[in-house]
Amino acid sequence: RASATVTVDGWTGDPDTIYVAALRGDDALGNGTRGLPYRTIAKALQVAVSGMTVSLAPGVYSREIGEEFPLAVPSGVTVRGDDASTTIVLGAGESGITRYGFLLSDESTLRSVTVVSPYEGAAGSIGIYVNDAKVILSRCIVKASLIGIQVNGAGHVVLDGTTLSDNGHFGLQLLGTASSLEALNMPIFARNGYAVPAGAGAGF
Repeated sequence: RASATVTVDGWTGDPDTIYVAALRGDDALGNGTRGLPYRTIAKALQVAVSGMTVSLAPGVYSREIGEEFPLAVPSGVTVRGDDASTTIVLGAGESGITRYGFLLSDESTLRSVTVVSPYEGAAGSIGIYVNDAKVILSRCIVKASLIGIQVNGAGHVVLDGTTLSDNGHFGLQLLGTASSLEALNMPIFARNGYAVPAGAGAGF
């Protein structure tokens, strides 16, 4: 896609970027521009198409501000935070008895975001789920879920300078026999649960 700069009502920006701000955005009155951002990631993902970037201002994105989980990122879309230390996605949605934070589609990217999906007992939670898709996680933090990232089928995850820590079972779990991991810029695995039980997929 060709990129251009446009000016509308005094606002100048990239038409391929959708802006979201938890603290000052508005899903009803906003239009996704820098001046009138949406409030939730869920709203932005409803209109995002391949080649677009969803740009998140610092803040906590949770059910309390109207987020609807799981957050399904379309193919070819990038979700980019201001910085993982200031841009936090908190919460998980229901899918059977397992809760998910993000569902990443093929060629999607998650950048500079912290993902926290709290879990309660056997209900469990998965911060990020990847099924038969190639995705990139760059400079993210994924923590405090039952499983930080779960990869199924022929999924391929590129971890670029990403930290997976304090997850109850695994920081990352490869379920499919064709699932794979590519590590760049020293991703960190710290204080995740336990070793791989017999018969389970590879976990870290």
